[in-house]
Amino acid sequence: MRIKRYFIFEFSVLKYFVAGILLCLLCLFLPERGSGFGGGTVATAGEMQSIVRSRMEKMRELGITEADKELEEVILAEWTDYLTESVDLTEEMNQIDSIIYYCIGSGEYDDETWEWTPSSEQVYMFDMEVFNVGSMYTDFLHGIMPLMGEEVRITDIEEDLSGVDEESGMGTQILRFRCNGNPYEFQAEAHYDWMDMNVMDFMNGVLRQENAGKQLWAAFDGGQGIIVFYNTEDWAKQYKKKMGYKLMSSAE
Repeated sequence: MRIKRYFIFEFSVLKYFVAGILLCLLCLFLPERGSGFGGGTVATAGEMQSIVRSRMEKMRELGITEADKELEEVILAEWTDYLTESVDLTEEMNQIDSIIYYCIGSGEYDDETWEWTPSSEQVYMFDMEVFNVGSMYTDFLHGIMPLMGEEVRITDIEEDLSGVDEESGMGTQILRFRCNGNPYEFQAEAHYDWMDMNVMDFMNGVLRQENAGKQLWAAFDGGQGIIVFYNTEDWAKQYKKKMGYKLMSSAE
């Protein structure tokens, strides 16, 4: 039995994502109409629904078609109250986008084996503090592979934890794989259940080596969540212009 994407938040394993969606990236400007926590501007439920629709329309204009009308209605039904109560519109943060991307690209867990599988070919969202330490980089590759489609073939994935001290959680965790038939190895600095985000830089180096023509771009949700896209530099510039915040191509 699979946990379906729109209702995945009902399960305890996703407490990491729920905790991670406390802050976000975007600037939203509305006329000040009242004070919420911290004296910021808050929105009514009706205003929030209008904002959600606008954000998702912008995503579709950027080619993120999985932010479709069906998902839009799910988010309006399930998340409007939460967003209305928690989003401060005077701050440069946006829980709205991250929740949309979370519903699209956070993947699915098998409720018997807890095996994770990706849920999107356009967006991948993950928590830097992982659920399954032993497969964190394998899951990362599985998350980005659908984004790259047939352009980039990743095979023969192996993850080696023999260099990690079980008690301290420190050491070197090695990811080995082939990209378009060529061997690669990423040596991650282990730190308990936290990902070494230099894996983003490494993978973009692989993509350049393979002349992919596109690369990974990421947005930080302000908590522990990372939102990943695969596209061109021109697309990333269009994203900033339309959505109001810059995508990153490096962990630095």
